[in-house]
Amino acid sequence: MELREVKAVVLKEIEYGESDKLLTLLTDEYGKMTVTAKGVSSFRNRHTNSAKVFAYSSLALKKTKKYFYISDSDLIEAFYEIRYDPVRFALASYLCDVADVLAAEESPDVQLLRLTLNSLYALSVKQKISVDTIKTAFEFRALCDGGYMPMLDRCAGCGEEAAGETVFIDVMNGALLCGKCGKALRQRDVAEDGTAVICPKITRSVLEALRYISLAPIERVFSFNLPEDDLELLNEFTETYLESHFERSLKSLDYYTNIKLDMAGIEY
Repeated sequence: MELREVKAVVLKEIEYGESDKLLTLLTDEYGKMTVTAKGVSSFRNRHTNSAKVFAYSSLALKKTKKYFYISDSDLIEAFYEIRYDPVRFALASYLCDVADVLAAEESPDVQLLRLTLNSLYALSVKQKISVDTIKTAFEFRALCDGGYMPMLDRCAGCGEEAAGETVFIDVMNGALLCGKCGKALRQRDVAEDGTAVICPKITRSVLEALRYISLAPIERVFSFNLPEDDLELLNEFTETYLESHFERSLKSLDYYTNIKLDMAGIEY
């Protein structure tokens, strides 16, 4: 019987049978794992708290013929506070979905685990960090660390430094373009390499924020400030960048967007 001891955060929980759950875990040593949590739908089960979505725990796992199951658990952090706030709960669910897409089985990704935990912590303590800042920084940093980091140093078209207040990013090719090269590309339906032209315009401030997010230490990734209009533009860009490379949208993003609209006027 194979045994594993891991530290893991629960990305998803699915009811299975009368009292069991199937959990998607992001672990420190084995990347993404699907495990069974037996009897955890009962409040009397000693693993119940460790089997809830967002929970971060130290787990002992044993493998049957098909699945690993939790044989022992020690809850480290439950992030209970997120559950009492519908907007933060919806955003946390979306961030976990993004991590689920990016993570791979049997492939450790400590950076993604740290980023996910730091994001859940920021959402749970309601620091002076807006949900928009947490969302957009997570999206872009997770993509950068996952192999989708764009080249942001100079224009990929002419090779010059992209000066001026307005620049563009060729999303599918991950390339920064100056105003002149960006406008030229946007006049075409298809780029020279056959990819669709997705080339949003961003401001110099948004570009600097992207550069910061891509390179900052994980614990400092939310430590940037933008005016409200630029933060909105940054959010629009990172959503576009993520959905274009995922080649699909996530239902949890739609849910978060709708909940946030419903709760408009409440400070987050």
